[in-house]
Amino acid sequence: MPMLRGLARPILLLAVCLLQALPAQAQSLSAEQQRWLGQHPEIRVGATEMPTLLMRDFRSGSYSGLAVDLLKLYEKRLGIRFQLVYYGSLEDMHEGIRNREVDLLFAAVATPGRELYLTFPKPYAELDTKIIVRRDNVSITPLSLDRMSGRSIAVLAASALEERLRREYPDLHLVPARDELSALTKLAFGEVDAAVTDLNRVTYYVQKEGLSNLAVGGDTGISYPYTFAVRSDWPELATLLNLADASLPPAERNQVMERWMQLDQARPWNNPRFWWVAGGLLALLALALGTMLLWNRVLRREVASRTAQLDAQMAELVAVDRDLRESEARFRDLAELSYDWYWEQDENFRFTQMSGGAFQKGRLPVEVYMGKTRWELPLLGVSLEEITAHRALVEAHQPYREFIYQFRTQDGELHWYMANGRPVFAEDGRFRGYRGTGQDITERMLTQQALVDSEQRIRGLLDSTFSFVGLLDPQGTVLEVNRTALDFIGQEKAEVVGKPLWDTAWWAHDEGAREDLRQALARARQGEAVRFATSHRSALGVLHWMDVSISPVKDAAGRVVYLVREGRDVTEMRRTQEALRALVENTAAVYGERFLNSLVQHVATLFDVDYAFVGILEPDGTSVRSLASWSHGAPAENFSYTLANTPCQTLLQGGPCLYPRGVADLFPADAMLRQMALESYMGTPITGSNGKPLGVLVVLDTKPLAESTDYLPILSLFALRAGMEIERMSQEHTMRTLNQELERRVTERTLQLEAANKELESFSYSVSHDLRAPLRHIAGFVSLLKDDEANQLSPDSLRYLSIITDSANRMSDLIDGLLTFSRIGRAAVQKTPVDLSRLLREVIEELAHEPCAPVVSWDIAELPQVQADRTLMRQVLGNLVGNALKYSRRRERAEIRISASPIDYQGRPEWAIRISDNGVGFNMKYVGKLFGVFQRLHGATEFEGTGIGLANVRRIVERHGGRIWAEGTPDLGATFTFTLPRDE
Repeated sequence: MPMLRGLARPILLLAVCLLQALPAQAQSLSAEQQRWLGQHPEIRVGATEMPTLLMRDFRSGSYSGLAVDLLKLYEKRLGIRFQLVYYGSLEDMHEGIRNREVDLLFAAVATPGRELYLTFPKPYAELDTKIIVRRDNVSITPLSLDRMSGRSIAVLAASALEERLRREYPDLHLVPARDELSALTKLAFGEVDAAVTDLNRVTYYVQKEGLSNLAVGGDTGISYPYTFAVRSDWPELATLLNLADASLPPAERNQVMERWMQLDQARPWNNPRFWWVAGGLLALLALALGTMLLWNRVLRREVASRTAQLDAQMAELVAVDRDLRESEARFRDLAELSYDWYWEQDENFRFTQMSGGAFQKGRLPVEVYMGKTRWELPLLGVSLEEITAHRALVEAHQPYREFIYQFRTQDGELHWYMANGRPVFAEDGRFRGYRGTGQDITERMLTQQALVDSEQRIRGLLDSTFSFVGLLDPQGTVLEVNRTALDFIGQEKAEVVGKPLWDTAWWAHDEGAREDLRQALARARQGEAVRFATSHRSALGVLHWMDVSISPVKDAAGRVVYLVREGRDVTEMRRTQEALRALVENTAAVYGERFLNSLVQHVATLFDVDYAFVGILEPDGTSVRSLASWSHGAPAENFSYTLANTPCQTLLQGGPCLYPRGVADLFPADAMLRQMALESYMGTPITGSNGKPLGVLVVLDTKPLAESTDYLPILSLFALRAGMEIERMSQEHTMRTLNQELERRVTERTLQLEAANKELESFSYSVSHDLRAPLRHIAGFVSLLKDDEANQLSPDSLRYLSIITDSANRMSDLIDGLLTFSRIGRAAVQKTPVDLSRLLREVIEELAHEPCAPVVSWDIAELPQVQADRTLMRQVLGNLVGNALKYSRRRERAEIRISASPIDYQGRPEWAIRISDNGVGFNMKYVGKLFGVFQRLHGATEFEGTGIGLANVRRIVERHGGRIWAEGTPDLGATFTFTLPRDE
């Protein structure tokens, strides 16, 4: 009976097929749809492992599954080809269609996020999702998602199920897995508490991978309709897929669904024709059953034996399959982690597959490659000969490596790619195509090109320098050398590279120099930078002085790996130094005309010429007058030289010039050149410190001058020194003239001052004699008038006479003050050391005997000793201290403070002496009147005085080189400060 039950199912299926089979006819397509299919004969389909919708056999590269069978049916009805492109994960597949690497996805669930880049035909399968747990965790009550809060649940990454679970069950701890197998493996090994997937895939992996410890723990209540997914800009393809699906006969569709989904079919016995077919089939079945029973006993023993063999083979196949799975996982990880991508070509060398990394890793436009051979692509960076040779190699079915070319990506950037390929052959030896890898090497090529450019720039820089530059190994063997060094010895690089440096032509002339070099190399090998002087002989046999340095180059560990040798030709510098030394030694102690005569002598000797002269430019600028000349080894007479159409005019206009031969022919208008039969000329302008030309320094000869680049610089150095001396002579002449003029003016001014002093003395005598006599008469007659007893005067008259007497006395005081002011201006200042503290004590003692002196509180600091006129300085202190006492006498106790401190004024050291009081003070807006003659801020009735005292004080202080100023506040006192020079 088990055998009968086993045969019943195929017989029923056969009956159903007989009843329901109808010829498959594609629905008619519109002209626009047929045109669209004609433009797109091949559709790229993104695929990844998703049992039972799609599986891939990695050994053969073939695909199977529900989606694969449906696509084959659609191919027949639409007349197009679906090319599967495999991706390692669901995320990579969706990224591929977003980047337009593929046009269609084999399976997808419509979500709001995916509708932005996908169009969905009608679904072709609906799968229920289950909660899968380990058998040891199966509970009596079925699990639900509401009871899984806080547990870790594995779910397919980037799937619609993950998106929904995160949205509707935020308390679940979801663990995204790359694929379903990874999710179930995590669960089987206890890394998560559960997994959520559909039952078909669980059954497939449990059987295939032997995950026997897994079981269904409950239902999620979530089912998903799976559909093909079309890129959003191809809605025509979605319509065509719906039409193709609608044209499938039910029997053909049910056969596909039964094969992969194990769906129940509609009951055939409800059809009346079923019984007619079933009767005949049952009769045949009875006959076959009898026969089978006879064979059953015979076959049972053979089956048992064969079953044991198959079990052994199955165990071996399971182990092999597990190894293949591990190998596949390793291959996938390596492919994804490397910089390469994978590609395949068919037997006609057309690209049929390219892994998803081609776009992510290299921005490779996959859609351009698919269906074409490499030589049909718009490759750049390879010549026709190179692509022809590559094609010949490929058509000969030979492996190849590092085929490099350029391709412009969709964003317009030019990329470099490298391809490696190996032919693939079937077991019968038939050629099946190529399989290989690709890599974006743009960065590497750009780096290499940058290195080449950098090397060329460095080589050009080294070859253009005047220094001798070379690279050595630590033993001193020449590795590289620049063109300047090679040209010096007249050899090529191949003649010196590989030789020890001391065996090259640079060092061949002197054994001592070679020994110096060996010692320097030994020191440089120890990490020391070495520098020394030596000589090299050029290819022409000329000896040149060299400044050589050898510098070590170290690696990261501090080991010397290279030596850099640099040599600078210092022959001209040495010659210049010798010339300068000679110039300094022979001209340092002489000046003026003696210097210029010595200069032309040494210039003529240095350049081995017959003539040399220094000329100064005349004010009109048309001629030169010589200041010193040298001719045939002896001084010559000076001369004048017209500049028009001469080499001197040329050098004054354009700078130093050298005519080593034929100068008379070059300047036929220069009569002096012809008369002296001169052949060569060299000259340079002499300029002043302001850059303007002062004259010329010229050497001439009746024979040609040697052409050397160091002649003009040396002559220019002499000209620089000559310019300094000519300027000094001019300044000396100017200073001498100015001194003479100054002496004359001083003499005149002295005479004028002496006359003025005599007139002033006469005026002073007149004031003293002529003004005092009337004042004495007034005072005398007023006194007689008062003493006359017969004269009866009223009190008012007596008061008037007193006023006249006081006014006469005040007038006498003013005259005395004016004479004193005049004498101070004329008197000579006799400076001697003066102790200001001692002088102040004398002044205070003298003022203490004055009438109406107040009670005083003195605060006196130590005063310095200064260089001053003691008499005049006594007058300054007496006036200032007297004023302080006078203007403080209304206080119950006068407070007078006197101090001194060192200060600096405009870089000049000074002593500042301050005298402060607490008297009546003054308003600072009148401070400008204090030091004027006859200027007073208080009336004579308040405080006595003539108004000349402070004017005298200022004149005395200023004649000592000091300053004076005052500060005050009404009714709070005043401070007077004067300064005197301080000797450091």
